[in-house]
Amino acid sequence: MARLIEELRRDHGNMTRLLDVLEGQVAAFHGSAPDYDLIQSIVEYCLTYPDLCHHPQEDAVYKRLAARDPMSAAEVGDILAEHAELGELTRRLAAMLHNIVQEANVPRELFEALARDFIASYRRHIAREDNEFFPRALKALNEADWTALEAAAPVPDLLFGERVAERYRALYDRILRGAG
Repeated sequence: MARLIEELRRDHGNMTRLLDVLEGQVAAFHGSAPDYDLIQSIVEYCLTYPDLCHHPQEDAVYKRLAARDPMSAAEVGDILAEHAELGELTRRLAAMLHNIVQEANVPRELFEALARDFIASYRRHIAREDNEFFPRALKALNEADWTALEAAAPVPDLLFGERVAERYRALYDRILRGAG
């Protein structure tokens, strides 16, 4: 398997862990108070690493797939548009969360619905890429394609990488504890 696909799948596993934590925080609305600092860390991470690093790498793979095997790319669907939609959904969630933290009058049900949509959308997206997009890319792209794709300088993951950024330390610790 191409090293890049292994890295992208690892990112998906890490994102799934984040979604699990976020889901636990959304569930906290029905019994206790959610940890808004933790939710903010998750959303901030999603605005940076997936949107600025992970998705652009997948976009490059998708463009190569579309050039090599347009039929496979069409069957997978428009990954580029999906990434744009996830980015917009993340920005909407971040804006609503900002308003909540600033004590604006945001109905809990509205935030909960948006957070659940965010979680479900990301889970569907990850499953589709893992089950449809990546296998097609692995089949269609050749060694020269993978070498070119992997030559792009990777951006370090500040949460799941070798060094955890201080701003993500509490989130990282929470994930290690497996708590939501």
